[in-house]
Amino acid sequence: MALGSLWSVVRAATAYPRILIKPEIVEFALSVLSWVTLILFLAVLYQELTGRASASRRQDWALAAAAGMAVRIGLTVQQLLANAVTLRSLPPEMRAQFPAATFDIPGQWEHTIFWSILPDFIWAGFLLVFWREVAPLGRAWTRRLAFVLCLFAAAQGVNDIRRILSAVHQFLIGWAGDPMAAVWNLGIAPAVALAAATALPFFLFSVWRTEPAPEPAQ
Repeated sequence: MALGSLWSVVRAATAYPRILIKPEIVEFALSVLSWVTLILFLAVLYQELTGRASASRRQDWALAAAAGMAVRIGLTVQQLLANAVTLRSLPPEMRAQFPAATFDIPGQWEHTIFWSILPDFIWAGFLLVFWREVAPLGRAWTRRLAFVLCLFAAAQGVNDIRRILSAVHQFLIGWAGDPMAAVWNLGIAPAVALAAATALPFFLFSVWRTEPAPEPAQ
């Protein structure tokens, strides 16, 4: 059944190829791909630290993840430019329907540069260190970049935890007594989101705390 469904998707895509080349789908695919390469890099790094992967494999995935971060930066800039063009093209009667903050384009650029573009740029540098160096852990630049990224990740994690608590509160207010919905919204979804919000800062904190390997005795 699964193979039949997959074959149906393939046939639909080949019959309507324009579906696959819509800008929105391409942008979404590239955005997802950047996160996938980062997750795979972290997985391969863990395998290397446990002796189940080689340094060269980690270097390959570090380069792929760095390229993914560069793509993320490009997509973010493109979306900001497109948003600015759309907002400037709105007629006055439509502008009156939105709050004034919606048209604060310089403010949107400042917020996005600080909370999105700058962290992605630092991530790209961090990943390039893992690509260039055979043994990057404990090196000065690795620890510095990990410390800065840890601060950004911790701030984002706190913001994510606030959103999780707010979502749980809103669900409790409107809960209709569905036990399955309660299991998902009060158990599984918050647990996964909390794990994601804390795992990355912990990893970066561990990299920052890693001391340089001792020099071999002469």
